[in-house]
Amino acid sequence: MNRDTFFLAKAVATALLLTTLNSCSQLPPASDRPPETEDSVPDKSRVNLPNHELGGELTFRLLTAEFARQKGDHLAAAHHYLAAAFTTRDPRLAQYATEAAFNAKQYPLATTASQLWLELDDESEGPVRALAILLVNQGQLDAATPHLRAILRNSLNRDGDTEQRTAHVKESLAILTTILAESTQSDAALNLFAELLNTLEKEQTTLNRSFIDHESRLIMQATLALRLNRRSQAAAYIETLLSENPGHYDGNRLQVQLLASQGLGQEALKRLGENIAAAPPSLDLHHYYAKLLIQYERYEDALHIFRELATKYPEEGEISYSHALLALQLNHHEEGKTQLLKLVDDPEYSANARQALGQVTELDGDLNAAINWYRSITPAAEENPHNGNHPYLNAQFRAAALIAKQNSLGAAITHLEGIYIGSDNDSLRRLSALAEIHLQQNEPVTAINYYDQALAIAPDDKDIRYARALAYEKIDRIDLLEADLKLILSQHPAEVNALNALGFTLADRTDRYLEALDYIQRALQQQPKDAAILDSLGWVLYRLQRLDEALDYARQAHELLKDGEIAAHYGEILWATGDKSAARDIWEQAGQFAPNHPVLQKTIKRFLP
Repeated sequence: MNRDTFFLAKAVATALLLTTLNSCSQLPPASDRPPETEDSVPDKSRVNLPNHELGGELTFRLLTAEFARQKGDHLAAAHHYLAAAFTTRDPRLAQYATEAAFNAKQYPLATTASQLWLELDDESEGPVRALAILLVNQGQLDAATPHLRAILRNSLNRDGDTEQRTAHVKESLAILTTILAESTQSDAALNLFAELLNTLEKEQTTLNRSFIDHESRLIMQATLALRLNRRSQAAAYIETLLSENPGHYDGNRLQVQLLASQGLGQEALKRLGENIAAAPPSLDLHHYYAKLLIQYERYEDALHIFRELATKYPEEGEISYSHALLALQLNHHEEGKTQLLKLVDDPEYSANARQALGQVTELDGDLNAAINWYRSITPAAEENPHNGNHPYLNAQFRAAALIAKQNSLGAAITHLEGIYIGSDNDSLRRLSALAEIHLQQNEPVTAINYYDQALAIAPDDKDIRYARALAYEKIDRIDLLEADLKLILSQHPAEVNALNALGFTLADRTDRYLEALDYIQRALQQQPKDAAILDSLGWVLYRLQRLDEALDYARQAHELLKDGEIAAHYGEILWATGDKSAARDIWEQAGQFAPNHPVLQKTIKRFLP
């Protein structure tokens, strides 16, 4: 069955399901149709749906509309649905016509369809909102005004207790803000919103109920003004609010947003600090201030705020965790550890705290303590989305790597074999971790065996195949490396790592320099500032005896990244150009940051025996 026949058969089957249009069934759902709410879907209990038999012409229109929609011809679908809606007076068809016309970006046609939809179903919220949106988007704010007023009025008339009705009103105000924010008539939109809020205030007085307060009104008006790019009006609303309540969280947040949009980030920080000083203590506002200070790279000032918050609110896990991470970033390790230790039994932060403690104790050189912290994370951590991706597995893999580093390869393998594995993907990650440990122990053959096992489970996993390719280089199987990398590129032609690895290996281990150059240049086109790729390009140009070009790329790579191999290559190219003194300087400097790098040491021994 070809594609067109399939769509036609599906449309016929759909039509045959509807013996009459007053069936409780709806027409076939459209994948491109926006989500429907209980207020937008016609409800037979409150809407009198017509009883209209499917005659020949109507059946033809419905089949044609559905067929067109399936093929993405929304305009044709809209015309046929609309014609059927006029014939049947069925609001569902008017709704489908509105949605199809909107998807076709035929807004006048969508407006006509939504007007019919509203005429046929004046009790639902859907057609009112649709018509308001369409009219505002077409610059017809005056025509949209009655419908915008109806949205607010309908929310006031909804049933429910005070809490429920307040929620309905706030929802309608959010909808009105969103609709008016799309208006090209900014001043008129702001004035209309003010009128709607005035209407609401009168209703509140009449009903002796408070749906929104004065501060909420100012926030909503400032928000709309910002979205309409009316900064002066937004500033006026915000200043009024903050003059009355300098500690208002949303008011301060909007002021920061306003000033930042004008490139006045430091002024935003200054004003926020002044408002905090003039207001009663506020956890949320102080926390926001600290995060903003970090954003503007004022780390020590932010740390000072976190210290104060941690003292005042010792039970706030988020504060303690943020404080700890910032302290660690600024190399205040003991301070960071103190905060993390408060969280090791906190259900929300335990796994992250233990992982961070493992990392900092590892940095401090206490590998046994680090291993114990990593191993203390339980499989239950995988079920907490707050912990990020695979905290348990990542911690166990790191623990195994440290155990192996202590010359306990057997213990590392035993540890990995004993960890909880919950899925095939976890099995793949464990096999990869075992391979990496053996590579660290200079056992590439065993590592390749683990990669083979992983690829037997997931032959299309490009990351594992890439890792195996690099392992092949360590046993001088360049043919197998090339086969793996070319297979990756056959499936992912733009895979940068594979392009660069293949190009560099061909330049370094073969005489196929022009082929290598092509691969490396393809990688560089995608990542022109990548140090590893620039190094590869410099190296292949050196092999081609294009020394001036090679020197330029090698210098760029060295400036971007202080790496032992990059420095080795840069020095060798300098030596080849005759600048032996500069080469010695580069190698001497590299000996400071990469004293044990094997490529660097081999290069120095070749030129400075």
